[in-house]
Amino acid sequence: MKKKTDLSVVILVPYYFSECKWGEAMFAEHLRDSFAKRKEVLSVVIVSYENLDILYEKDPDLVISLSAWRHRPKLKKEARLIFWIFNFAVEYSRRYMSVADAILYNPDAYATNSRILAERLAEYRPTILLHLAANPDKHQPVPPVEKYKNEVIYVGSYNVFTKSAEAFERYIRPATEFNLALYGEFWLSAPPVFQKHYQGLLPNNDLSLAYSSCKIAIGFNARNQTYWEMINDRTFWTICSGILFISDRVPELERILPGGCVITDGYSDSAEKIRYYLDNETERLKIINKGREIVLKCHTYDQRVEDLIKLYWEIS
Repeated sequence: MKKKTDLSVVILVPYYFSECKWGEAMFAEHLRDSFAKRKEVLSVVIVSYENLDILYEKDPDLVISLSAWRHRPKLKKEARLIFWIFNFAVEYSRRYMSVADAILYNPDAYATNSRILAERLAEYRPTILLHLAANPDKHQPVPPVEKYKNEVIYVGSYNVFTKSAEAFERYIRPATEFNLALYGEFWLSAPPVFQKHYQGLLPNNDLSLAYSSCKIAIGFNARNQTYWEMINDRTFWTICSGILFISDRVPELERILPGGCVITDGYSDSAEKIRYYLDNETERLKIINKGREIVLKCHTYDQRVEDLIKLYWEIS
């Protein structure tokens, strides 16, 4: 097959509309911006499963599927489909896609942010380990504003189905001892101790503004992501925005961000670490700077697009 220099790229997501809060949609926008910078990319669009006609009209050379929850799209023979997996089932659950489902989807190659899963999928198709990332053009330190000023911030839905009620007790309740702001969906169904810290939905474009106005961000992963050691994209967005990130214990996170964030086991350990780093600005800034240095060097969407295009040429 003759390799084209003017690539047409489609990023496939479950849903997509203006101000979409769906994780894959927000992630896809940053990926689109990085593809658009590439001189070999003629066009790049985001398409949802609800608008597959657009995909077929574009007749793409490369499709990056961020969701295989329905079926593999029908593509021209020369087109290549890369399935980027960053949310996956645990062995005993069918809530998300399983290994068998991923194989049946039959892409030309896999990318995944799970080292464990990458080893399994490599037995069936070309596979690369590809963590999520930050967009330094959007995720960056900015001057704080009064309406977002708080000691601690957590951005994410109160979703006990993916993260469990116990996880919120473990990682978020300790932060309620401080000046805490919670943003996202479903918090009005949370226990009262959380509701009083709820600030509503955070506009997508205000993410770095909110982070930069606070001192510490809390983060923890969904159960299935923890099982596969998948690192949530908000981890990179947060750290790149220049705020101290305190995370649950994920071995892969400790491996790729040594000294760039704080790890907690939750409960009293979280409360103690929040209090310590609020009181010790020098230590807090040291970790913030280290984390941002690592993210800018190794974990940007521009770097991820570089790897995806390289994989495309290898499978074409």
